Amino acid sequence: MESLAGKWAVVTGASSGLGAAIAKALAEHGAHVVGVARRFPVGKSIAAVGGIAVAGLDVRDERAVVELFQRLARVDILVNSAGGAIFRPFIDTTVEELRSLVDTHIVGAFLCARAAFQLGCWRRRLNR
Repeated sequence: MESLAGKWAVVTGASSGLGAAIAKALAEHGAHVVGVARRFPVGKSIAAVGGIAVAGLDVRDERAVVELFQRLARVDILVNSAGGAIFRPFIDTTVEELRSLVDTHIVGAFLCARAAFQLGCWRRRLNR
């Protein structure tokens, strides 16, 4: 991977799994990483290699997402990795649990992408 020095990245779902691995890799390659998640035990390892960890963001919360992006001067990379799973038989899954998954996987990704575009984080790059 090429150097990402000076680039700003937002990684959702950065507390574990793929999101944590991506956030760490981006930071190791020079990016300033804003890692967000509802829980954030990996924050110290991201901070140790130059990233910035933001704990406590639920991507399903539109106001919180908009406030996060308003605090950022720019975003060069957005990784929507927030997610979840239900580990029991399908027949035992409730509608509320399904809605929570859809809201995290789909609505959360939409809210983050829309907030970045609305605030002009990428607009100038697209209009070259």
